[in-house]
Amino acid sequence: MKKLFFFVFAVTAIAAAVISCQRVSMEPVDQNEGGRNAIKVTPNSLQIATNAAFYGFYTGEDQWGKCSVLSPNTIRISQVNFVRKLTDEEKNTIGDSISFRIELYAGYDEWDRNANSWYFKVPKGTVITKDTDFKTVGRFPFIIYTTPYFLYNTQFNHITYQRDISAYAQDLRDPNSDVYIQYEVGANPEKFYSSAIPYCDQPGFKADIFIDTRDNGMVSNNESNVYVPLVSRNLNTGEEKISTSFELKDDIDDAYIVYTSSGHGSKEEGRTREHIISLDGTQITSFDSKVSCEPYDYYDKINPHGLKCSGCTWRYPTRNWCQGGEIVPRHINLGKVKKGQHTLLLNVEKVTGEYSSGLNKIAQIAGYLATNMVIIGRKVK
Repeated sequence: MKKLFFFVFAVTAIAAAVISCQRVSMEPVDQNEGGRNAIKVTPNSLQIATNAAFYGFYTGEDQWGKCSVLSPNTIRISQVNFVRKLTDEEKNTIGDSISFRIELYAGYDEWDRNANSWYFKVPKGTVITKDTDFKTVGRFPFIIYTTPYFLYNTQFNHITYQRDISAYAQDLRDPNSDVYIQYEVGANPEKFYSSAIPYCDQPGFKADIFIDTRDNGMVSNNESNVYVPLVSRNLNTGEEKISTSFELKDDIDDAYIVYTSSGHGSKEEGRTREHIISLDGTQITSFDSKVSCEPYDYYDKINPHGLKCSGCTWRYPTRNWCQGGEIVPRHINLGKVKKGQHTLLLNVEKVTGEYSSGLNKIAQIAGYLATNMVIIGRKVK
């Protein structure tokens, strides 16, 4: 894994033409139907990205800056990053039972890359034109995955990534903030470029992206959940132990942490580590990051061009991520958490394995750990 890149989808004004099979109305209803500020939704697919193209990250803006962006109201931040803002009308199409769906079309890239999607919120009216405009804003992960191996092919291979994001539904509908979707797919197809073909016609990956609503009826627009972004970045050498502080303005119950972490670059892509999470000095959980990439036939199918050398395929020894697969989030139960100041500690200093060898040693990060951590809980009335 050579580099990490982020795709930024910021969700902006999407016309009715890109929202399929939906009707929306705002009307007062009684408490049994969801509260005074309920919205009426029907099943629909809100299209976030349309044929988004991701180019080589070693090329300059003089090349990719000339390529068209087909998705309405979308800003290309870099070769592999987009942002798109949700309009108030789009927010009111989002129900309580929702999924985030990526239809990835993989063309060619001889290395595995990181691909990410999140949402973030900013005060109403905030102007976003470049990545530094939201660099310090907390992000909430949708789908985190690694791209499949692809050597040059004339046809794009189609892979669907889909995850339930119903827990975020209330926050995505927040009428008091601007909500952006961010998505990225790292790509490096330059080795296969042909000077006879225009640069903009040679993306490594393309994608269509959707928020799918399954509800059919009234959905409460009241805010009963609390969302706390904690970490959304790469952990580098010297950050084997990190702490982050946060404040809760209300007591919360049924709280849990949504956590993803995967190692890349140098030795980390072949390592597994013990992850220990503590809250206010009390250990909450510990687990090994080792995963098994099965079933093999699934990964064979999505990595059809994964042969990098004689006898080498995507089938690396068991490690902390799978080629072309999603980094599946862990849900770590917290239960009740009181309002006030809190400190969360993450400890990943112990290496438990390196490729096919078992280890038990303290070691600095050699590469980076791509890490996301947020808290979701229900306000206690």
